[in-house]
Amino acid sequence: MIPGILNHYAMMYQIFSRLVAAVLAVNALSVFNSHAEVSVIWDFSPGNEHGWTTVNGVSWLDANGVTAGQANGGGVADYFGGVNNTGNTRYAHDGAHTNFIFRSPVINFGGVDAAGPVLEMDWFGGQGNQSGIDDPIDPGEVTGAGITTALGQKGLALLNLATGSYDAVYYDSQNGGGLESLSLTQADLVGDGVNLTDNYQLDFFDTDDGSWGWTRLEEVRVDEAALIDAPTYNVSWDFNDGLGGDRTWKVENGLAGFAADGVHAAVEGGSFAEDSPHPVFIFRSPIVRLDDSDPDQEVIKVNFIGGQGNQSGAPEPADPNAVVSYNGGNSDSNGQKGLAFLNLTTGQYDHVIYDSEDGGDNPESIELTLAELVAAGVDAGTDYRLDFFDYDDGFSGWTRLESVNLNGMVIPDPPPPSETDTIWNFSPGNEHGWTTINGVSWLDPNGVEAGQADGVGGNDTGNTRRAHDGAHTNFIYRSPILNFGRVDDTGSVIEFDFEGGGGNQDNAPNPLTPEQVITSGTGITSAVGQKGLGFLNLSTGNYDAVYYDSGNGGGIETIALTKADLTAAGVSLDDDYQLDFFENDDGSWGWTRLNEVRLDSVALGEGGAQSFAITNIDYSPGDQRLTLTWNSREGQTYAVRYSEDMIDWSSDLDDAVDADAGDQTTRIFDLSAAEFTELKRVFFRVERQPSG
Repeated sequence: MIPGILNHYAMMYQIFSRLVAAVLAVNALSVFNSHAEVSVIWDFSPGNEHGWTTVNGVSWLDANGVTAGQANGGGVADYFGGVNNTGNTRYAHDGAHTNFIFRSPVINFGGVDAAGPVLEMDWFGGQGNQSGIDDPIDPGEVTGAGITTALGQKGLALLNLATGSYDAVYYDSQNGGGLESLSLTQADLVGDGVNLTDNYQLDFFDTDDGSWGWTRLEEVRVDEAALIDAPTYNVSWDFNDGLGGDRTWKVENGLAGFAADGVHAAVEGGSFAEDSPHPVFIFRSPIVRLDDSDPDQEVIKVNFIGGQGNQSGAPEPADPNAVVSYNGGNSDSNGQKGLAFLNLTTGQYDHVIYDSEDGGDNPESIELTLAELVAAGVDAGTDYRLDFFDYDDGFSGWTRLESVNLNGMVIPDPPPPSETDTIWNFSPGNEHGWTTINGVSWLDPNGVEAGQADGVGGNDTGNTRRAHDGAHTNFIYRSPILNFGRVDDTGSVIEFDFEGGGGNQDNAPNPLTPEQVITSGTGITSAVGQKGLGFLNLSTGNYDAVYYDSGNGGGIETIALTKADLTAAGVSLDDDYQLDFFENDDGSWGWTRLNEVRLDSVALGEGGAQSFAITNIDYSPGDQRLTLTWNSREGQTYAVRYSEDMIDWSSDLDDAVDADAGDQTTRIFDLSAAEFTELKRVFFRVERQPSG
């Protein structure tokens, strides 16, 4: 018998993991009356933090101001002070220490004095940027490396709370030599990139050690008009039914419906339950934490629309189980609607917020300070989820959650257990079998993004350069062939890390095919394009799923997908795929970098024996006829190849066999030619050909 084989590949790589920090957007506040001088003084002597907080590392305050501290155990042996073994934090000086960020209260320069100085700072110590390296773009870049280096920086950055990026950075310009002061007018700030409509915080940061590796921030003076007294929320969840409606909250029980003014319980079919009976409903937030909030400032604002939340004055539900099991899982006229704080340590509801009235004056806004929440039973040092629940019907039996604003930390949900053991990280020379299909690629140690060829978009350098936000040829970068039929059933089977601009800022429809990406516009990017990762079905030539970076800036965003996630998104477990990282966008935040892809190695290669295999081989020596039968799919094309040594598979019997109707294909081949009769043995295999 002449043996037949199915080609498959297996690879093993070390498992890696990545911690991702989330950056939240902040809305701008109003303009204030101007003052003619810098009337607020922050001098940072011990006990005078003036509302500034240590965001990363440890601070060292003395009578002269604030510098980075070195925690006990920090430092490097035999290097500028060595290891700190004092048992306490000490002044870091030139020694190695955790990268440091010390952050101011929220300020806004829209209403400050138009002529005089509005922001002044006094430095003492080492030059802030001795190596002349690029300014950090955001807090994530400051904290990301973890420990200081001799090439680090010390400066004061203006963190734009709407974008999460640093719009301006200022440094001490010299080493030693006494106090150096920098004075800035409103016009100076605008000239440096500060937006008068956006809110800011000042980040004093330090990522430097070595010679003159320290800088002290002695004092900051600011125009009083820049101070913001109104509550500032750093995240806003708006549950409308439009493209901007938030979907980071998840339905835990029952059915959700979305309207122009929020989310509510629904009945079968998705219709608004209103006052009718409906399944018990729980809509749950990501993890939130409030321990960094000012106790006297409002930390949550909840907007309800509709009926009173607890018309019967019933006791609050104790936990989610009490909600789900209420009345056998169904609403009744004595039920409740509210927003509960689910303590993730105890599993109990520590506090419930209700709409206090029926219709009429709605929406009703409820704002609470951290002190008020603590008094109500919320533990400021514990992680929570917010549960919007509804198990009420009858008169005014509905309440809609219009929005939730929060001043606190939002922690991304931990991904499911990972089964990924193949790592593609796209540093230069590490394409990992990915190929550029259209346009040009730009690889650096952080990953791959679109490049801008010489002569395109004003590039006259004679070489390809990073496209950034500039116009460039529409770009597709394609992976090896994958099949998800045999991957792990429970854990993450593919994960990818994005960095940069929002992938679909204009909420345009997903591209259907690679050709649609390539031919978009004139073949050159536009300001309404997209950047994403498409799952190209090699049977149909279509993208079955497309994923995007969801926000602008703010460091790495990771998307982790299970086998169930993929099938829910439209990925077929029977078909082969290639991943297309595509980009046809330019303009503001017109770039996205694909930092890394991690994959269950079982997915590498074409479909396995269960989905694609030679199922029958028949050889007739009399007429030297070979009959092969294999699993197939109508509409696909196959190549039948042969080899004498199972190494060289360059020869074929037919490289364009169209599949038969049904789920298998049979072909007969004549082996009477001289090249076969002279062989002692020969091996055959069938390969599925890519579409398009």
